[in-house]
Amino acid sequence: MVDNPWSASFVIFLIAAAFSRIFGFLGHAPALVDDPASPGFDWEVPFGASGIQQALLAEGRLVLREERRAPTYWVQRYERVTRLSQFLGGRRAEVASRESVDVPPLSPEVAAHFRMNGTRNGGHGSTATTSRLPILMYHRVSNDWSPATRRWTVTPAELEEQLALLREHEFRAVTFEEWGKAGFDHRPLPGRRVMLTFDDGYSDFAEHALPLIERYGFEAELFVVTGHVGATNDWETTLRERYRLMDWATIAQLPPKTVHIGSHTDTHRMLTAVSAEVATRELVRSRLTLEQRLGRGVSSLAYPYGPASGAVQQLARAAGYDFALTTLEWRAYLGADLMKLPRLEVYGGQSFSEFERMMIGS
Repeated sequence: MVDNPWSASFVIFLIAAAFSRIFGFLGHAPALVDDPASPGFDWEVPFGASGIQQALLAEGRLVLREERRAPTYWVQRYERVTRLSQFLGGRRAEVASRESVDVPPLSPEVAAHFRMNGTRNGGHGSTATTSRLPILMYHRVSNDWSPATRRWTVTPAELEEQLALLREHEFRAVTFEEWGKAGFDHRPLPGRRVMLTFDDGYSDFAEHALPLIERYGFEAELFVVTGHVGATNDWETTLRERYRLMDWATIAQLPPKTVHIGSHTDTHRMLTAVSAEVATRELVRSRLTLEQRLGRGVSSLAYPYGPASGAVQQLARAAGYDFALTTLEWRAYLGADLMKLPRLEVYGGQSFSEFERMMIGS
């Protein structure tokens, strides 16, 4: 009989390693303490697989490269980030290979602690709460894409299928201010919550994304590259494709109760790769431009390409931002640093089953 939950976790790791025939991976069991609404074990532990992943990625020295995941265990392979890859944007925890596998048999003693449906059903009419927030990262929403840009292009049909799933499972939108207050009060938010974020400000957001967001009753955080408004994504020097960005008139007409606008800097430069003077100019110019153009305050920021050193975070605070997003890939936890919030990338061509596992663990 397995009395110690950590021993049980180790047993599951051994089962997973044998089952997958892959060695040298880290294996951990999910725990309800990380996300009560998703599959996990009810052990009295401070964190499970999600919390361990968060700790491993927190300093930006590792990236998650491969993963085998079942409801009862995660097996993952990490790589160390080199200085060259950091400069080229290697801090992003891009999963090169993610695969779902079957659940291996568990002993009765271990199985007794596993909850396939979590502890709550997640609806806003139930006792569900959110202490681990999924912040979803999108870029383009369009049927116009090339093999080189497919990863950053979700089709309208894909987005609608994802929003329908979120509504079916009674997710609701949350703002930065609500999440920040919940952390300050040390009090999880009621119900299942999610934040939808869109980077760059492409024209297809107004054409395709906004009507779906409104139809399904959600809200969005839109991050604008102010120096390229009305132009194209020509900061992408490694890509041949150019896509139109919204102009100021279109941005001003976006419904403010549904679309909350933040900064993606002025020219989309990686802030960790420029001087403090240049980074400050990028941050300040973008925020002031947005406020002058829109007539309302701007307090949120998405770091271009994701990296954000401690010095960059301090510059962002000094420039007037209260919330900032990286591309570190895990759920935001209650009370964490609001200037270094992680996000879950939703990429083009992602299977519906993978999106479903990411959101509800099934």
